[in-house]
Amino acid sequence: DATTNGTGAIKEMTDEEINKLYVDIGTNNYKYTHEELKVPTVEEVIKICHKYGVNICFRMNSVYGNASGVEHFRALIELVKKCGQENAIFSGNLAHIPMLKAFTDNWHGQVYINNEDTQEVYNMIDNYVANGWTNMSILATYNATTKEVVEYCHSKGYKYCVSDIPTELDVDTVIEKLIS
Repeated sequence: DATTNGTGAIKEMTDEEINKLYVDIGTNNYKYTHEELKVPTVEEVIKICHKYGVNICFRMNSVYGNASGVEHFRALIELVKKCGQENAIFSGNLAHIPMLKAFTDNWHGQVYINNEDTQEVYNMIDNYVANGWTNMSILATYNATTKEVVEYCHSKGYKYCVSDIPTELDVDTVIEKLIS
């Protein structure tokens, strides 16, 4: 509803209905035809990212552990492999990590943390390590981020990403928080 000529949930649409969608909101969209603004398939997005060397991040929030969700997840993994995007990142929650490991050995998981309790963040990271979850990065809110948390994450072999940085902060302020 927000960016296309369509309405309703995309998961309730047929392929034919999705193929009729095009972006109708945005700067300079009047310069393009509806065909040029059509909503791409997941496969088309993966191929474009691969073509330009862009690493893609799939947010797995809506993938559930039921049979249907697991099959969709398996199909996505196979599509990612088919399109040569083996370095894709899968961002989700604790339940997604075992599913990722079940379908591929070449994966990068990302877990979102918005808890500002430093000890709780350490406990979560320790839990991932204890379960043998490698090739991970932690995506945490700016408020949950301290230099110590970043260093702890790195000491466990994980990458660290910061999100939800307040717009009023400049880059120097953010960097200062992480290195001081």
